[in-house]
Amino acid sequence: MGGGRRPVNHSCLAHFVFSYFFLILLSVPFIFSLFGKDVSLHIIRENRNLANVPDFKTTQIMDLPKRWEHYFNDRTPFRQVFMPGYIFIYEKVLKTYVSEYVTGKGNELFRKHAAPVIDAALGIRPYPSRVKENLRLTAAGKYAYFKSKGIPYYLFLVPDKSTIYPEFLPFYAKWIPHHTWYQDQVTTLNKAHVKFYPLKDFLCSLKNKARLYDVIYDNSHWNGNALVYVYDYMAKKLAKDNPIFKPVAADEYYGPELKQVTMSVYGNEYTNFIRLGHTENFSCSILPLQYQSWKYNKICNNKTISKGSLWFFSDSYFGLTHGSNAITPFVHNVHTYIHRHYQMGKKPFTKLADITLQFNRPDAVIDEFVERMGVHPELTHSKFDPLLRILADYWMKTGGIFLEHRTDLSAFSLQNIDHPNPASNELVFKPGSLLSLKVPAVADDLGRVVVMGQLNASANAVVRILYKDSETNPEKYQDLRIRKGPQIFHETIHVNPFSKVSLSLQFQTPGRYSFGKIQEIDDLRERM
Repeated sequence: MGGGRRPVNHSCLAHFVFSYFFLILLSVPFIFSLFGKDVSLHIIRENRNLANVPDFKTTQIMDLPKRWEHYFNDRTPFRQVFMPGYIFIYEKVLKTYVSEYVTGKGNELFRKHAAPVIDAALGIRPYPSRVKENLRLTAAGKYAYFKSKGIPYYLFLVPDKSTIYPEFLPFYAKWIPHHTWYQDQVTTLNKAHVKFYPLKDFLCSLKNKARLYDVIYDNSHWNGNALVYVYDYMAKKLAKDNPIFKPVAADEYYGPELKQVTMSVYGNEYTNFIRLGHTENFSCSILPLQYQSWKYNKICNNKTISKGSLWFFSDSYFGLTHGSNAITPFVHNVHTYIHRHYQMGKKPFTKLADITLQFNRPDAVIDEFVERMGVHPELTHSKFDPLLRILADYWMKTGGIFLEHRTDLSAFSLQNIDHPNPASNELVFKPGSLLSLKVPAVADDLGRVVVMGQLNASANAVVRILYKDSETNPEKYQDLRIRKGPQIFHETIHVNPFSKVSLSLQFQTPGRYSFGKIQEIDDLRERM
């Protein structure tokens, strides 16, 4: 063979150049950070917090790989540059589906990643039964809690863009039989028996008058037109109970303001923001830490008004879009206006409300959430708050066993249980004791019966809940762990909807037990 020059492998050279170029590109943020320079670019907006470095102390070892994957996906250098390019190529050049947004008719954008409205609208993600349960319990529990305090509570449900404008959904929406989460939410919340106002019909009556959602800009939130209309609607509903909430004069105190806005690679459009007038009349600050939920923790005082207070819990529809900034025109209705996000982690809602009531007593409470957030675990506060669940099921008259200081023991059969003082509700449970309802409880439409109440135990104990559905043969059980001393408890039994359920309690730890007082229940009784 000859000893001449070997030919250059251009394929290897290209791979080498590309690999080193990409490595240098990924290293640029780190190199700049060494010199105190920030190269963050915010070309697209995301309605969520990006993942942080996993905490080795609090993260289980099995979850670490997934947490690191989320971190690297969110924190890839120049992600905010690559993402719009990715969207542009797929949506504008290839005219195809992309996970960040879905393009509908007339170039209408629908958010897909942080706001999965398309999956919900097409029924790809059905609305779970357990979510319906927690949503209803949360609404009924809050209504009952505030009613026990003599405070009106109002719940407003906002429809997603896909529910207001189904005609703009992608062409393939016609091929899929579907209904939205909104319908499921309205059905389940109507059975909570609260002051509940779904906004779809109201907004649909206005959509030919003014645009309520942007075409491209902030397409996962309504715009300033909707904010203006819905304030007037809400104020009129509240004013039926209290005239201080009568809508303030439009244009003078609030109104729409037209702005030109840019949405990444998709271009510009004109849309309305909400504008507040007479801002010199009020001042706002951050609520003290003990009264805070997740964010938007604002308190505003209007110096031109001497009385009145409103608590407003919302998502970003009133908190962070189109000029809302967690201040609504209600700031002109009352002296004290408190606006908080409805999310609060695992903090019990009733405890936050109790603490805040010591600081400020509202004339009304507004709760608002948008359709797609009705599946969010932190919206369903009942999951982390047994008192809220007890209040809800008492208010809705859910079937089951309720043990408290007014419990009528004649409704039960007592087996191996002594009742030494008929004037007291203290019972002495012996080995093999059984406390059984004489008449079966009837499950609700979600297949729920409950065992709940206030119990004072002489020792740590296990209470076995025995139940038998009329439509099934075998008897089943759930164990409820009780600690020594007084406590409230709430346990849900899931059976077939509307079935009759035989219920018995087997106190597996013998001893003395008494049923105590739940003040909110007593206060609620007086107002029912």
